[in-house]
Amino acid sequence: MPMDPPPKSASSHSLYNLIAANRKSNEEDSEAASAVPLAGVHDALSAKIFAQRGAPALFLSGFGVSASLLGVPGKIRN
Repeated sequence: MPMDPPPKSASSHSLYNLIAANRKSNEEDSEAASAVPLAGVHDALSAKIFAQRGAPALFLSGFGVSASLLGVPGKIRN
């Protein structure tokens, strides 16, 4: 379902144009329709290692950072 573009004054306008251009180029390129592997990383070191190995995209979650740094999930209430 196509969306109307945001107003040109909105900060998201350039991002919208970038995504629209990428979708258009992907439609023209049949190989680009394949899935992209998404590696989950938990800190800057693991992100750097994956990036150096050529990972096309990385995923970082707040829980992953919290769990790797503190060994506990997010905020704990006593």
